Amino acid sequence: MKSLNLDIHQQYAEIYDGDNWVGVSFCSAIDGVTPELAFLQPPGHRNSIAAIVKHMTHWKQFVIQKLQGNVHFDVDQDASLDVSELAADPSKGWKIILEDMENVHEDLLEAIDDLSPEDLDTQVGGRDYDIKYLINGVALHDMYHTGQIELLKKQLQSL
Repeated sequence: MKSLNLDIHQQYAEIYDGDNWVGVSFCSAIDGVTPELAFLQPPGHRNSIAAIVKHMTHWKQFVIQKLQGNVHFDVDQDASLDVSELAADPSKGWKIILEDMENVHEDLLEAIDDLSPEDLDTQVGGRDYDIKYLINGVALHDMYHTGQIELLKKQLQSL
């Protein structure tokens, strides 16, 4: 692993399952989330925990695709939040969502490790920002949604 990428790799690893600066990782946020709780629709027509995790996975996949040079890949926001088919069997659906997240997370770490320092300043195909901005943005996106999951979990467990 290149030393420059060590910090990026570590940041993503700690956001996912580590001791990060906010004290809540993705894995700690989903700890104790049952399949039924994952698919429970929160009051106010907000997205379920399952939908948020699926959405996070789609954005990690977006980063991987952009790092691989796929100019045409994009995230369909509605599709990224649609868990209707997976909700039919919550146990199986939640397992699929979590496995997809874990696999995409590992793929993203590998893609980050393959970057050169020069790559970070390269413009993302089809966008007006560079790879460094994209990587930092999705890390912040993950932190935001991790906090959202933590709050929803506590709210839904108290219903």
